Amino acid sequence: MSSSTIKTFRIIALLFSISAFLILTACNKEKPESKIPSTEPTVPVVSAPKVTPAAPAQLSGQVVELQRRADEGDSDAQYDLAYMYENCIEVPKDLNKAIELYDKSANKGNDQAQENLKNIRGH
Repeated sequence: MSSSTIKTFRIIALLFSISAFLILTACNKEKPESKIPSTEPTVPVVSAPKVTPAAPAQLSGQVVELQRRADEGDSDAQYDLAYMYENCIEVPKDLNKAIELYDKSANKGNDQAQENLKNIRGH
C-alpha cells in the first residue's frame, strides 16, 4: 500500500473513533442541572390505575339510587339503568346487564324497554 492510502485509512479511523466517542459520551451524559431554580412544583410520577368495571361503591349517587330502585322492582329505574349500561353512561358498557334490566322492565309493560330489546337482539 502506498503511504497516502495508509494516511487516508488512519484519518478515517481517527474520525470514526472521534465520532463514536462523541456519540457515546452524548448518549451517556446526564442532563446538567440548571443553576436557576425551577418555579414549577415537582410532581411525583404516578402510574394510572388499572381500569376495572365500577364497583357499586365507585358509582355515582344517581346510579346507586337507580340500582336500589331497580332491585326493588321499579320498572322505570330498570329501564333507565338498562339504557345507561347499553350506552356506557356513568357505568361500563354491559349489554348483558342491559338486556337483563330491559327484560325486567319490559315484563312489567314498559313498551320502550320492549323496543330496545328488539333493537339489541336484532329483531
